[in-house]
Amino acid sequence: MTSRTLFFGASKMTFKKVSHKKVRTGCDSCKRRRVKCDELKPICSGCIRHSLDCSYSTTIDTSGGLKPGSPDISPFSFSDFKLMHHWNICTAETLAPNAALQRAMRECIPAMAVNHRYLMHAMLALTSLHMAYLHPTEIEQHERRAAHHHSLALPLFRSALASVTESSSHALYACGHLVIKYSFASPQSRRGLMFSPATGTSSEIIGLLRGAFSMHGYAEKWLSNGPLSFCMERPLDENPDFSQNPNDSYLVQLLYLLLADCSEESNLCCAALNSLRRLLAMASTPGQTISVKTLTYSWAVQVPQKYITLVSERKPKALIVLAHYCVMLKMLDSFWFMEGAAARILEQCRQNLESQWHRYLEWPLSIVGVYGGEK
Repeated sequence: MTSRTLFFGASKMTFKKVSHKKVRTGCDSCKRRRVKCDELKPICSGCIRHSLDCSYSTTIDTSGGLKPGSPDISPFSFSDFKLMHHWNICTAETLAPNAALQRAMRECIPAMAVNHRYLMHAMLALTSLHMAYLHPTEIEQHERRAAHHHSLALPLFRSALASVTESSSHALYACGHLVIKYSFASPQSRRGLMFSPATGTSSEIIGLLRGAFSMHGYAEKWLSNGPLSFCMERPLDENPDFSQNPNDSYLVQLLYLLLADCSEESNLCCAALNSLRRLLAMASTPGQTISVKTLTYSWAVQVPQKYITLVSERKPKALIVLAHYCVMLKMLDSFWFMEGAAARILEQCRQNLESQWHRYLEWPLSIVGVYGGEK
C-alpha cells in the first residue's frame, strides 16, 4: 500500500492508495472490455449501463466440473432484462384477479427467480408471450424468445420436482402455475390445446394442471408458511348448494344421460361432471373466497385419473363432459393467456364426436360459441 501527501496552504492531507485484488471472474463483456465487473445476476451493472448482452462463461477444472467459487452460467441477455422490466410493470398485473395475487406475481416471484433459474426462465417465457400478444407485428420474434426460455425452464423444472424440499417448494409451485399459463397461451395450443394434431394424443395441459395443484396438497404446510402464504386461497364452502348455479339444470340433464347405464365409463364421467357442478356452484356462491381461475383449474385435479384416460381415448361421454367444462373455462376469457382456450377445446371435442352426439353440445356451444381459428 502506498500513500500520497498533498499540501493545501498550511494543511497537509495524506491519502492512502488502496490496492485492489485482481478479479478474474466477471461477465464475458466486462472481461472483453477489461473493466471491473460487479457480477450482478442476471445482468451486471456495466452491461446495463452500456446496453450489452451479459453472459458468464464457466471455468472448468481438469475433472470436468466447476471450480469452487466459479460463477454460475448466465444464459440471460440484455433483451431478457427488458422482459423482466415488462414483467414488473405490466405482465404481472395481468396474471391475477386480485391485489394480493398481483403482489405475489410482481414481488415474490421475481425475488424467488433470482435463486431458481427454472422460475426465471418460466417468467421470461410467459412475458415473451405477453409481448407477442400486445405487439402482433413482432409476434414471431417474441414467440421465438418465449420458446427459447420455455425449453430451458422445463428440464430444470422437472429435475427440481424429483426432490421437492421446503426451500424449493415455493418456487416450484410458482413455476408450475406459470407453465400452465404458458401452455394455454403458446402457439402450439392454438393448433392443439387438448389433442395434438401431429400425434393424435392428448396434450399435457391436464397433466400440468394436475401436477401444479397436487403440489398444493402435499406441500400445503410449507406453502402456507412461505413467501406465497398471503395468497393461498381457502374455500368458503367445499360443499355448496348446487342450486347456486342458475345453469345447473343443463348439467343435471347430462347426468341423466350418463346414468342410463352403469358402466365404469359412465361412472367415471358422472364423477367428473359432479366435480364440475360443485365448482360451478362454488363460483356462483356470493362471497366466495376462491377465485374463479383457481376453481376452474382445480377441476383437472378433482376428476379421476381414469377419466383423463377416457378423454385421451376420445370416448364420447368423456368428451361431452369436457365440452361442458368449457363453459367454466369461458369465464377466464378476460385473461389474455386464456383468451379463446374454451372455444378451441370445445371445437376439438366437437370434431372428435360423431354427429349423433352433437346434440349434447348445444348448451356449451350457446355459451362458448364456435372457434373461428387463429386471430
